[in-house]
Amino acid sequence: MVRPALNGAEQPRLILITDHAGRNDQLDRIDQMIDWPKVAKKVSGLYASPEGRPAYPPVTMVKIIVLQQWYDASDAAIEEAVSDRLSFRRFAGLTPRWQRRRNALVSKVRAPVESVFGTLKRSYGYWRTRYMGLEKNAAEAMFKVMAYNLRRADRLCAERAALALA
Repeated sequence: MVRPALNGAEQPRLILITDHAGRNDQLDRIDQMIDWPKVAKKVSGLYASPEGRPAYPPVTMVKIIVLQQWYDASDAAIEEAVSDRLSFRRFAGLTPRWQRRRNALVSKVRAPVESVFGTLKRSYGYWRTRYMGLEKNAAEAMFKVMAYNLRRADRLCAERAALALA
């Protein structure tokens, strides 16, 4: 939002996001009208295989299909809309709890990768570039990563030797 300043120029104003953010009154009313536990009982046998990435609950998928029909959206368009629009996410039942579960899955991959970058920053001072130019910075990065790998290889060899003696 923009409001006029004292000198007549427009000045941006901070807007706080409240619980009303992402609300669509029509979707909220429809959500209240439908007996979702009854729908859940009907579609409970359609749940996906336990293998692979965790699937959405069946009721969530039904809600997404309903949104797709109402808004005449393709599969790709509804997937983008659900990930982008808070009102669709709220209607489909994709709560912050789902986001925490997703982050927990992603963190298993993210943590080992970020630990390498953390070590490069902390131990080797790689929190900023020292040189001007791509070639010089690429060479600096290569040497720092090489130093990290040599230190790690030394530590792994010491651990392996200690296990062999035990």
